[in-house]
Amino acid sequence: MQNLSRPLTARRLPLQSFIRLVTTAQLANRIPGDRYYEIKDHVDDYLYYKSLTPRVRDIVYRKHNQPEVLTRNALDLEGRPLTPKPVPGAPSRLRFSFFIDGLLVPTELDDLFPVITKLDLHAPELLNEMVIKSFLYKAAEFNRLSDALSLVFQLKTYKSSLRFNQTVSEAVILLRALEIEKNKITSLQWFNVKTRFVRRPDRKHRKKVNEPSSLLTELCGFINLQRAQVEVFGEPDALVNKAVEKTFDRLQGFAGFNIADFEKSNLIKMYYGLEHIYTITKYLSHCVARAPELAYSSKYSELVKLNEAFISEAEALQQKIGKKETQLEKLEALKFERKTQLAEKTEEAEKTE
Repeated sequence: MQNLSRPLTARRLPLQSFIRLVTTAQLANRIPGDRYYEIKDHVDDYLYYKSLTPRVRDIVYRKHNQPEVLTRNALDLEGRPLTPKPVPGAPSRLRFSFFIDGLLVPTELDDLFPVITKLDLHAPELLNEMVIKSFLYKAAEFNRLSDALSLVFQLKTYKSSLRFNQTVSEAVILLRALEIEKNKITSLQWFNVKTRFVRRPDRKHRKKVNEPSSLLTELCGFINLQRAQVEVFGEPDALVNKAVEKTFDRLQGFAGFNIADFEKSNLIKMYYGLEHIYTITKYLSHCVARAPELAYSSKYSELVKLNEAFISEAEALQQKIGKKETQLEKLEALKFERKTQLAEKTEEAEKTE
């Protein structure tokens, strides 16, 4: 029998029926009418279609070839009979990111790693910034951030089109800022090392890192470093203060975000179009509120005020679409594993760009 390869698909868990029921209810306000795992099934079907050679694809997906498929007794990689299939349309990348957001157990995330690798090879168009951001956030939730970053940094899609993508870069910086806060990290060098791949652009992409959203995200990390340093040493380090001053210089002329820049006729799409910026600005306000003792508190407060109207309108939009839990609420619930200094050095030595 002819063996036609098929990419690895996520195996189903023993408790899948229960998980499917719970997660479908959890995401009901975001994906009305969709069964949760049908999103992943659609991705699998599309990946299968894209992975086949043109000759095999013609055999499997053309109606007039269906009798030939059955008579050949061809098998897929898993040893199952190859059957005629309808051509799958391209899945929604937004819904795929919702699927990742809704993963409930680490095993489901484990199953996603090889899928990301296969998508990079056969269907890179599905790996946009929303999908990668959701993947990184979910990996952080299950203490797999280091593994997820190692995978992402090696993807051809990342190297060719996402390496200096604002959303992806800011997601990495935001996660490290949260880790500084949670683990009371005091080392500026640690922050620089952990974000070096996304904060060192070439000339072509330098402007993107000077965008206000990128600068505000970095500022969250600096504020958290200052807080930890005050708690441990009694005062913030001069190098961190210098980094803060440079950031303020680069933010000159920034007047705050405007929700009108994100307007769309579909309110759900509008919200998810601005959610990333809302997460950054809202988290900055949290960082500033928790650090009233810092020398730059007045300047920090001024930045927060610039975005108060945007934050208020974004939260009103959350109410309109019935969103019950924000991305930031999930992120602020993260717990980051503490590692020894030796483990940190070993991890960095093994990590490749």
